[in-house]
Order: sequence, then C-alpha cells, then structure tokens
Amino acid sequence: MYPSETRTVVSAVVLAALLASAGSCAFAQAYPNRPIHIIAPFPAGGGYDFLSRLVGSEMTKTFSQPVIVENKSGANGNIGTDAAAKSAPDGYTLLMGGNSPLSLNVGLYPKLPYDPVRDFEPISRVATQPNLFAANPKVPVKSVAELVQYAKANPGKLTYASNGNGSPQHLAAEQLKRMAGIDMVHVPYKGAAPTAAALLAGEVSVAFNIILLPLPHVQSGRLTGLAVASSKRSALAPDLLVRRLRALHPRWGRR
Repeated sequence: MYPSETRTVVSAVVLAALLASAGSCAFAQAYPNRPIHIIAPFPAGGGYDFLSRLVGSEMTKTFSQPVIVENKSGANGNIGTDAAAKSAPDGYTLLMGGNSPLSLNVGLYPKLPYDPVRDFEPISRVATQPNLFAANPKVPVKSVAELVQYAKANPGKLTYASNGNGSPQHLAAEQLKRMAGIDMVHVPYKGAAPTAAALLAGEVSVAFNIILLPLPHVQSGRLTGLAVASSKRSALAPDLLVRRLRALHPRWGRR
C-alpha cells in the first residue's frame, strides 16, 4: 500500500463470546443494567481515545448507564486488546479496535496473546480518517518534493515519529523512504498524541499522523503540512493535495 493511500480505520468491537452467552443468565435482565467499559488500546489524547469518549458519551445517553473509557496502551495496541480479549464475556467490556491491533499486528508479531478473529466480534465501523504528513517548521521544506531533495542532501539527518513500531504511520514513512530513496531515522512513540507532541516540540523532523491531531497546528502555522495520505483530497484539508506526491511515483496523486 502506498503512503498516499494509507489511512487509519477505527471500529468498535465486542467480545465474540458475548454472542455465545446471549442466552445465559447475564442476559436474562435488560442490557445494560450496570456500567460499560470501553478499552482504548492507545494513550489518552489520540484518535482511539477521542472516538471512545465520543461513542461512550452517546451510549450513556442511549442506555442511561455510565460508560467508562480505559486507556491501556503499549505494544502497538496489543496490551489493551489482550485485556479486552481476556475480560469477562458478558457484554460489559468493549474494545475500540483498529487496523493495528486487529490486522497489522498479526503479521508483525510472531505470536499474539489474542486472536482477532476468534476473540472478537465486530459491532460497527466508527470512523475512517487519512493520515496527514507534516513537518516541524525547523525543517526548511514546504512540500514532499522539497523534503526528498533535502533528505538526499542530508542523509540520516532527518528523523520521523510514528505511533509505534508496525503502526500504519510507521509503514507509510518506511514506504516513502524506500520509494524515494531517502534515509530518515525512525523514532517510535506509544500513540498518536505522543507523536503529535513530539513533532510540535521539534523532537522529530516529520511524521505521518491521523489528520485529527496535526491539522489544527498546520492551520495555525505551528506545523508545515506536506500532504494528505489518501487516494483523493480530504474535505478537512482541501488545500493539501495528494498530487504533491507525484514527484515520487506516478500513481501518487491520482484522483
């Protein structure tokens, strides 16, 4: 998958055992009759956390029961996902899943402590959003083409943050490096919010991140927006065109 086509997909899932237990005494009473927990497998302030709290707020209105969001981060989402998989199969623990813990990690980790197919049952897709590629203003570039030129003139000088080893943001940057023939040093963080903070602070040069976090800072001038990593322009950032990637590959920028 090309960086210009990468996106983050987040969906809510519930333990598969919930369905198998539908006829048990746990469901003899009206559901829900006590608080529900949503596990967000990444740190507070990121997309998983934001969506968990947004969904939880609406669930509270609908069910008249408290919905508690728990952030259990680490291992590119594996820790929180495993906690959800091992929770009681009573329908009161949900997971805000996504493409890292439920898809990519299957091929990146030799043995996961959970099985994404066996242990979970999808409820609904919650959101999809493209990644935005941005640079700290200290880096003297205004486009992807300029970034590639600068990186080639300064091999190994640039650093890039990701939301964790094996995250979509990590893979997007590595694909960019390979196709552009440039060298950048990877600095992994534990989620989208730490990645955003690191880029703002100038700890790293560039980063792909879910558009929700860097976009306000691009709009305010605190970050330099380089491209939106999707197959077509985003309505959230219509001035950041995918065609800026055409200098690297003819497929990039088609709409």
